[in-house]
Amino acid sequence: MDALITAGRVATGPLGRHVVDGAVLVRQGVIAEVGPRAEVERRASEDVPRIAHPDATLLPGLIDCHLHLAFDAGGDPVSTLGEAEDADLLPGMADRAMRALNTGVTTVRDLGDRNGLTLRLRDAFAAGTDPAPRILAAGTPLTRPGGHCWFLGGEVDGKNAIRDLARRNAESGVDVIKVMATGGGITKGGPPIWEAQFTTDELLVVVEEAKRAGLPVAAHAHGTAGIAAAVAAGVDTLEHCTWITKDGFDLREDLVAEIAAKGIRVCPAASPDWRGFAERFGAERAEEMFIGFRRMSQ
Repeated sequence: MDALITAGRVATGPLGRHVVDGAVLVRQGVIAEVGPRAEVERRASEDVPRIAHPDATLLPGLIDCHLHLAFDAGGDPVSTLGEAEDADLLPGMADRAMRALNTGVTTVRDLGDRNGLTLRLRDAFAAGTDPAPRILAAGTPLTRPGGHCWFLGGEVDGKNAIRDLARRNAESGVDVIKVMATGGGITKGGPPIWEAQFTTDELLVVVEEAKRAGLPVAAHAHGTAGIAAAVAAGVDTLEHCTWITKDGFDLREDLVAEIAAKGIRVCPAASPDWRGFAERFGAERAEEMFIGFRRMSQ
């Protein structure tokens, strides 16, 4: 597909950077030029289709770095998932993916599903001709027996089991290895959200197997102890990273420095809507959590 797309404003970077009266030139489905309309038009052939949006702002496709297409937006997504057959889940997953695309999200990173459903959806989208988001899929997340999201099928006990599942995930064609380094809030009867689920040595096995396959590791890590273990093991991303302990919050400055030094990315996977979070969980807890996010972003 070739096209010259013009707009009243074209976003070119963070912090509001943009071009007024800008344009984007697409050649064979790839963005070839971005800049002021007059300059980009000179580089476009006469017969390229023109698409004009003079009163709009054009921006790059957004990326949702943490979602689970297998979960719906209902009040109890875990029960809904457990009651559904795989064949019944796929249409809903496809619908949620397309809703993301229709809001401007062109790439999603799905960090855990059941029975490789997201891999199937990813490959179906990639093989089709209709517009669809790009999916980066983690497949089955590793967790301890009875641990966070155990119902997705990734329970492992001991290094051999950890190594085996990490290898099987890699062989299935995942884009990232996901490990639940701590407990989580949606798993009824599971370990507390602050509790570490794996030792550093166990997480090292995950990282080693992922690196062997050329894959990154995403670690779900709310609690400070689990964050410390994941950082020591050398994961690539920390999901949530809320620094929760049994008694409150414990953001460790030495760990923040190590996270930055190692180039580990932090994905809070939380809305920046502080007020909405405060309404659900309390103003004091929301403030402590967002102080941590702000500190890490500096």
